[in-house]
Amino acid sequence: MVHSWFCVLLLLNTLIYCGHSQDLPRASVKIVSPQEPLYSGERITLQCYIPENTDWTYVWKRNSQLFPIETSKTTTIILPNNAGQYQCQGKRTDQPQSSYISPNHPISVTAPPTASVSVSPQGLLYAGETVTLQCDISNYTDWTYWWYRKDQLPSPGSPSKTISTLSDQVSQYQCHGRRTDRPQSSQRSVSLHISVTDQSKAVLSISPQWMNPGDSVTLNCKVKESSTGWRFSWYKTVPYRAGLPSLLDKSYSVETLSGYGTTEESYTLSPAGPTDTGGYVCRAGRGDPVYYTDYSEPQFLWSGDLQSSVSVRINPNRTQHFTSKSLSLTCDLKGNSTGWRLMRYTETGVESGCSPNWRSITGSTCTITSTDTGDSGVYWCESGSGQYSNAVNITVSVLPSGCSTSVLVRVVGGLVVAAVLLTILFLLCQYKKKKDSCSNRRFWPVHPQGTNQDPQQDQGSTQVQSPDAGFTGNDNIYNMMNLSGNIDNDSAGVSAVDGSGDVTYAQIQPKRLDKKEIEKPADPNENRVHSEMKTMKTTASSGPVDVTYAEIDLRKMIKTQKKKKSTTLPESESVYSPVKTARIQSP
Repeated sequence: MVHSWFCVLLLLNTLIYCGHSQDLPRASVKIVSPQEPLYSGERITLQCYIPENTDWTYVWKRNSQLFPIETSKTTTIILPNNAGQYQCQGKRTDQPQSSYISPNHPISVTAPPTASVSVSPQGLLYAGETVTLQCDISNYTDWTYWWYRKDQLPSPGSPSKTISTLSDQVSQYQCHGRRTDRPQSSQRSVSLHISVTDQSKAVLSISPQWMNPGDSVTLNCKVKESSTGWRFSWYKTVPYRAGLPSLLDKSYSVETLSGYGTTEESYTLSPAGPTDTGGYVCRAGRGDPVYYTDYSEPQFLWSGDLQSSVSVRINPNRTQHFTSKSLSLTCDLKGNSTGWRLMRYTETGVESGCSPNWRSITGSTCTITSTDTGDSGVYWCESGSGQYSNAVNITVSVLPSGCSTSVLVRVVGGLVVAAVLLTILFLLCQYKKKKDSCSNRRFWPVHPQGTNQDPQQDQGSTQVQSPDAGFTGNDNIYNMMNLSGNIDNDSAGVSAVDGSGDVTYAQIQPKRLDKKEIEKPADPNENRVHSEMKTMKTTASSGPVDVTYAEIDLRKMIKTQKKKKSTTLPESESVYSPVKTARIQSP
């Protein structure tokens, strides 16, 4: 019985202990002040909250490590050094003697807004230019701005700062903001380095630079270094005049083509005409007050067409010249305009085309006594009122080694003579090909002549039977002979005694067989050939007799198939013809 009661008491005590364990209070960490977000430099108050009972002794932990000296319900920390994970727990002497330990509560630092500095205009900055610095802080607007130059803190100011003389204030600039509410301060900006370059320069290009009437011409202007915010203005050059805007070297004054310009980098002349020839410049400006670049180097629009008022002439009249020669250029005036001067443009710029070095001036003519490669360039004449002549592009080159102008002249002359000779030879060859009067050599022996033959009777018995197959037909060749008693072996032509006499002759009728077509002469007596008669001894059945003969050279032309060259036939065998006798009356 006693044993049973002991078991019941033990069970009740166990149940009571278990009930108390389930009812332990739960602790938690809360931020009392300030409210999140928390910023660096702020003092943060934390509280350990346990809903039941009040006689707790508090235990604090940061990152699972005890704060040995902190036992109060609240604790104060300073950021950012004490940021971390915080826990707390309550302990007491009565039941319950402890609370649950609280979950981790992170205490972290939120970075304050960061200030930034910008500059306008952007890009490269120039000495004398006015610029504006701007301090920007995101998220809030009630800032008081502080500017730093080389880490020196000046008095507070506005969010923007204007610098008007950059050359005196090249430095590092920073800013930051302050305010009464949280966050009370921004982070300081990164340093902005302000530096300047030399005076800016505009660069002009013209396309095309040689004008044809009616073309559109485009002027393009850029600032030499990369930068932004420019507006462009365009000008035409005129001879220098006091009181007009002028280039730095006073080589030209300028007249405005457009006002304080446009953001467009190009200007178009459309259509361009003779009055548009001449020089052009541009410049750019930006800011308020406006800061201007220097004028660009002049660029020129040229025309090769002769102008009505003036033209430039060259002597020698060519554009290619050689060194160490004389060259003259003349401004040929055609009106009453005055003040003309010769100008020259090279890659280095524009200058007077007739400087004293190796040059002389006579009237409107400039003579270069000894040319050099440096004399190459575009030359033109311009008047005091801004009129321009045509332009010529002259190139001066060095002659190759061992070569001179006289040698070149001789070479060219030789080539011309050779061409003329070849032409003459060609014409002669053509003439020879058409010539038909060549013959092969023939010997025509003659029968012993009689003095009383009737020519009519001999007509049928004296037809020529030439063994040469190359000639036959109707062209007659007559060989006139003297009477047998009056033949002179060394004489030429036909001889007769006074009064009437017998004349011995041979009639030959050759015809070319190698020609397919030939025109017959209208007169059957045309193309007669008269030759010298000779006498030789020969033997007949009745004994030695004198034989009278004529020697005729005939040459036959042969045309080759591929090369049109004439050749002579080899000498053929002798052909003998009968001789006829006719009576003639002397006058």
